[in-house]
Amino acid sequence: MEWVRERAPEAEVQCLLLDLSSVASVQAFTEQYDRLDLPLSCLVCNAGMNSSRQDKRKQLTEDGFDELFQTNYLGHFLLVKLLLKHLKEGAPSRVFQVTSVMHRSAPNPDWTACRKRREPFKGLYGTSKLAQILFARELHERLCVSGVASHAYNPGGVYSDIWRNSSRLMKLASSAIMQSSDSAAAALEAAILSPELQCGPSLYLNGYRGAGLSRIFEYLGPLATGARLVPSCPSPAALDAALGRELWDLSERWMGEAELDRAFSE
Repeated sequence: MEWVRERAPEAEVQCLLLDLSSVASVQAFTEQYDRLDLPLSCLVCNAGMNSSRQDKRKQLTEDGFDELFQTNYLGHFLLVKLLLKHLKEGAPSRVFQVTSVMHRSAPNPDWTACRKRREPFKGLYGTSKLAQILFARELHERLCVSGVASHAYNPGGVYSDIWRNSSRLMKLASSAIMQSSDSAAAALEAAILSPELQCGPSLYLNGYRGAGLSRIFEYLGPLATGARLVPSCPSPAALDAALGRELWDLSERWMGEAELDRAFSE
């Protein structure tokens, strides 16, 4: 909040607490936002965790889902659904899923795995990032006619707080070869403000130049994109419309909010 106030002293900034690994927290957050009675012009689904930070013994949340999968995807799914009214009021509006090149590691996802403890443990990071792209594309398909565009953004390797529990050597290496959080945010800011993203297809955007030429540059590259838009083609699974619809239907059932589907078709 202080960062925003320093750069935009006239801005009115509020902070609402949200835990995406809890259905109750997401519902409480959206109820607070409802009381603000504000339109919503942009929603960035950026919260996330990786497998190294997951409790391998517990694995599941109080809602009965894999903690990582619920944090990275299911919580965002519910959040967007409950904020849909405000996104429509704020149209033309946009939703961005911050995903990862690691979605390519899940070519044949088993969605039911997110409801089981796995012994031996196998992380669902790639599966959760694939789910975000599928959600972005299905959301765009359903809501672009209402003025709500939906895209996915892969920042690539970023030296951020996610590395805080890594070894000193890993931190040094990451800081030397990865772009900074501010640099990755600049590319996302450009996408948020770009008028061309309000129409056309749902895109998979990247944080490094050259990502459209080689998958290597989806993770690392000599140049960050800055204010440029660098789309590329995600994995075949991410482009599978039937898989996206299947995930959507499962997510509605899992979240216990199937009645909200009427709002998506109004």
